[in-house]
Amino acid sequence: MIRLLFALAVVGGLAWVLPVWWRRQAHKQRSARARSGTPAPEPDHSAAPPVYTDVPSPAKTVQAASDPSTDVAREVLPDTDDVDTAHTPSGRATRTTAGNSQTDEAERVRVALSSGDTGMMERVLAETKDAILRHRLLTHIVAIHYRLRETSAYRSAFYAFAQQHMKEASSILDALRSTGQPRPERIDAFKMTAIAMDEDSRYEEAIAVCRAASALDLQDGTKTGFAGRISRLEKKLSARRR
Repeated sequence: MIRLLFALAVVGGLAWVLPVWWRRQAHKQRSARARSGTPAPEPDHSAAPPVYTDVPSPAKTVQAASDPSTDVAREVLPDTDDVDTAHTPSGRATRTTAGNSQTDEAERVRVALSSGDTGMMERVLAETKDAILRHRLLTHIVAIHYRLRETSAYRSAFYAFAQQHMKEASSILDALRSTGQPRPERIDAFKMTAIAMDEDSRYEEAIAVCRAASALDLQDGTKTGFAGRISRLEKKLSARRR
């Protein structure tokens, strides 16, 4: 009986002492590693399943080709990749899925503008239907050709694209209004065309361009506006007719 009680006491003592001893040994090992700079062993995650995360692409800012006389405004294309429902240029909220044609169109325009490649912009323009996206492309294309207008080929291309931009101006303004976006004070294709036609002594056509811009309540960024430009052109026209 005494032996049994002794054995039980020994077993109970070991059951209490061993966990305490084990914790102390583990603490000593951690302290030793900390002093020696040895990193703790990494846990094995080989059996863990892979984790996939969707990382949105950053918004892109593009700037029109600039000319000292035009002061083409900077434009920021909306990033349609980092939101679940993006307001598209036509003003309709749509989920940004790979199969959404309108989102794809906006992405193509963004890439073309970011590239700085006029040829790419022109190709994308031919495929783009949205009025506001076309406005952004034409703003850049017209400005680039205007800057290079001293070369005959670029001058001809400038007139062609500027004419297209002016032709679409009314629908562009309507699209901006319908989507609640700010109305631009200027569409520089009008001013640029008037300047180029003035250089070519095409005064009557330049006056017609200025009047078309005034009818749309657009400005040209000068103190006297299109009214002052018309007055100067009429003086030149009168002088030539004498």
